[in-house]
Amino acid sequence: MVSCLRQKPADELVTAQQGMMKWGTGEWGVAFGPVVDGSFLRAHPDDLYDRGRAHPVDYLLGVNNHEYGLMLPSLVDPKFGQGMTEETFVHSLEALIGMLYPSSHTASIVAAARELYHDQDKPDDPMAIQRQFTHVFGDWMYVAPTVDTANRHAASGSKVYLYEYHYPPAFASTVRPGWVGADHCDDVFMVTGCPFLDVPVNTRMTEGEGLLPFSSEDRKVSGDMMAYWANFARTGNPSDRTGGPADSPTVPEWPRYTPDSPAYMNLGLTSSEDVGLHHDRVALWNDVIPEILASSERDEL
Repeated sequence: MVSCLRQKPADELVTAQQGMMKWGTGEWGVAFGPVVDGSFLRAHPDDLYDRGRAHPVDYLLGVNNHEYGLMLPSLVDPKFGQGMTEETFVHSLEALIGMLYPSSHTASIVAAARELYHDQDKPDDPMAIQRQFTHVFGDWMYVAPTVDTANRHAASGSKVYLYEYHYPPAFASTVRPGWVGADHCDDVFMVTGCPFLDVPVNTRMTEGEGLLPFSSEDRKVSGDMMAYWANFARTGNPSDRTGGPADSPTVPEWPRYTPDSPAYMNLGLTSSEDVGLHHDRVALWNDVIPEILASSERDEL
């Protein structure tokens, strides 16, 4: 198998991986992910944290507020975005939970998730149901693991700074419906300074030719984010301008994250601090589900 894979062109492997991404079947996933091989990746990160072997470095990490908004679900369903029925939502939720947590308590986990991801104001609105669906997948894939990592790394003694990014770039309004928030990778445009550069249009992101149309607001957000990241790289504190260029903007104070005080920054046109990133939703994946599974194991014993 290894010999065969080594002889395959990269584009053939990518095509094969895309073919394995199936919608709502329980088989959705990435074919070629990290593997604990005992050499390059010697142990699972969870095991390293549990054994107190976390690398002692300060850590800045975060998510966007709509990680599974449009780009990622459109990769597995090109027609995504037209709304969703309750039946489709529940079927997809059951497929996901069944794949992740096959046990006698799968139904209990599905019920707990459905109760939490429920729009009380618009319970029958297909667009509201779809939005809840996007948060299910976004929380499972990104938000809950990011908060778990923040907790584990902070508990190891290193400084941690957590964020949720809220601002979609200006060009997004020409290619995305208004219900999409800051989608997956939107923060990358800003932290790498794209609004100050001539970025050619990519037909996968927007229509037409020429350069991406960034706005003055984009440049404001990008400047602030680059200041935060550069400050952190220089001083270990994203708000500390010491040693930076004279024109580096003064940015709002970014509080340190700890498990006892889970402060984080809402990054956007006007950034502000908050506490407890999507606490109830994160708790479902990081606390409630593991407890349900633990009770299942106790019942079996």
